[in-house]
Amino acid sequence: MGKGYRTTVFFSATLTPLPYYMDMLGSDGEEDYAVVIPSPFSAEQLDVYISPMSTRYVDRERTKEPIVTLLSRVTTERKGNYLLFFPSYAYMEDAYERFMAQREGRTESESEAEPQQESKTEAGTDAKAGVRVEKAAGSSTVIMQSARMSEEERERFLAAFQSDAEEQVIGFAVMGGIFAEGIDLVGDRLTGVAVVGVGLPQVGFERDIMKAYFDGTGRSGFDYAFLFPGMNKVLQAGGRLIRSEQDRGVLLLIDDRYLQPSYRRLLPQEWLNYKVL
Repeated sequence: MGKGYRTTVFFSATLTPLPYYMDMLGSDGEEDYAVVIPSPFSAEQLDVYISPMSTRYVDRERTKEPIVTLLSRVTTERKGNYLLFFPSYAYMEDAYERFMAQREGRTESESEAEPQQESKTEAGTDAKAGVRVEKAAGSSTVIMQSARMSEEERERFLAAFQSDAEEQVIGFAVMGGIFAEGIDLVGDRLTGVAVVGVGLPQVGFERDIMKAYFDGTGRSGFDYAFLFPGMNKVLQAGGRLIRSEQDRGVLLLIDDRYLQPSYRRLLPQEWLNYKVL
C-alpha cells in the first residue's frame, strides 16, 4: 500500500499496537515514522470494570447466564442508555433472549420453550427484518442489531438513543459491526458500554494459514492472526462511549483474558484504572 506515492499518511484512534499496523500497512522501517498524540479524554471521564468470566466457546454454556445477570444488573443500577457488544450474532441473540427472560421474570427453560415474539417498532407495528424492538419490565426498550439492515433501519436503531428520554434504551450489537465504529452518541445519549469477549476471529482455515505465515517470518502468528485484530474490535466498541470532553460513562469488559499481560498491554491508558468485579 502506498506504492507510487511520495507520502502516505494513515491516522486512526485505534492503531494499537503501532508496530503491527505499520508492518501490515507496508512500512519498510527505514524512513517511516509514527506520531502518537495523547487522547483528549481523561481517565476521570470513565468508570472501567473488568469481570473475569470466561467467554471462550467451551465455557459459554456455563457462563452465559451469569454474564446476562451481570448485564441486567449493570444496566439497572445506573440510569441511562447502553450498548452491549458481543463476538457473534449467535451469542448476541442467545444473550438477548436470556436478558429479556430475566427482565420479565421468566426462567431459562420458559425462555427457551416460548416462541420468539414478533419484532415491533417503537410505534408497535410489525418491523422490517432489521431492528428487533421489545419493551422490557420497567421503563426500558431493548433493541437488537440484525445481520442485514437497510440504511433506514440503521438510522432507526441509532435514533432510539436520545438524551433525557423517559425510557432507557439498551442496544444489543456485534463487535466489528456497523454500530461498533464511526458512530457518535454524545452526552446522555449513551451512558454505558459492555464488551463481552475479546473479539478474537473465529478459528478456521484462513486464520490458520495467516498464523503459520507470520510464525514462519519470525513474528507471533497468534498475535498477528488473532490477538491484534480481536483487540482492535474491542477498542472500537469501547470507543463508542466517550466522544467529547464532557462525556461521562461506564465501560464493562467481560472476559478473564483482559487481566492477562498480553491483553492488558493493548488497553488504552485511560482504561487502565479499572476495577475487577
